[in-house]
Amino acid sequence: MIVIKKINNNALLVKDQTGIESIVMGGGVGFNASVGREVDESKVEKLFSLDDPKIRKFKTVISNTESKYFELTERIIVKAEKELNVNIGTDSHLLFSLADHLKFAVTRNENGDIMPNLMLQEVRMLYPKEFKVGEYGRSLVNRYLNISLPMDEAGYIAMHLVNACINDKDVSVNNIIVFVKYVSDVVNDIYSIDENSFAYQRFLTHLKFLSRRLFSSKETESIELNDVYPTLAKKDNKLEYCINQIDQVIYENFEYHFSQEEKVYLMIHILKIIQ
Repeated sequence: MIVIKKINNNALLVKDQTGIESIVMGGGVGFNASVGREVDESKVEKLFSLDDPKIRKFKTVISNTESKYFELTERIIVKAEKELNVNIGTDSHLLFSLADHLKFAVTRNENGDIMPNLMLQEVRMLYPKEFKVGEYGRSLVNRYLNISLPMDEAGYIAMHLVNACINDKDVSVNNIIVFVKYVSDVVNDIYSIDENSFAYQRFLTHLKFLSRRLFSSKETESIELNDVYPTLAKKDNKLEYCINQIDQVIYENFEYHFSQEEKVYLMIHILKIIQ
């Protein structure tokens, strides 16, 4: 395979003997690589043929995106791997989608266009470690390009990282954040909640896992909890109303009704944060 373009130290655009173009990724595969030279195939961990329609779109990103954005993306990914203890350096979708996002974020900034992140506070609360890396990425871009991206971009970078870290690629971090926001808004409307309490943070964690199960449509073993529901409902006179309101808003937005088991676990967590 011959190098057509170096993307970064971990990714190359290459062409084989038959002329088929591919993207190869691997730790250090692009280090010291140059156009026209043979690829060190011992470092190739993943190969994506551009004949694949899902991958072909990346070629447009490569062609239209300056190398500096791939370099910035690589540094953000390296930081994320260290801070989050994950292996996402050879995630092709993250590399190209984040580089593409940074390019358009900078372009919008230069044109004076504002795109507020409407879920910024939710991202900051639900994914604090990813948001911290997002802040690093925003500061890195600002220093490197001598510009001033708004804090909203830290949230967008964090969302890219969360998506990359979710094992089930059918699950969207946007859906998770919106789901958690809908449920927590209902609880906050009905009760006076201390959002800084440990119990509330555990509640948010439970909602994240619950939403991932919902959006992945994975079957789980059912546990008979019908006898527990009325017992818990008697512990607070607004609790059953709260659960019904949550169930209604989730059904209206996601066409999903909670099972009795899920309602019981929601009750348990809500009781912990109101007591």
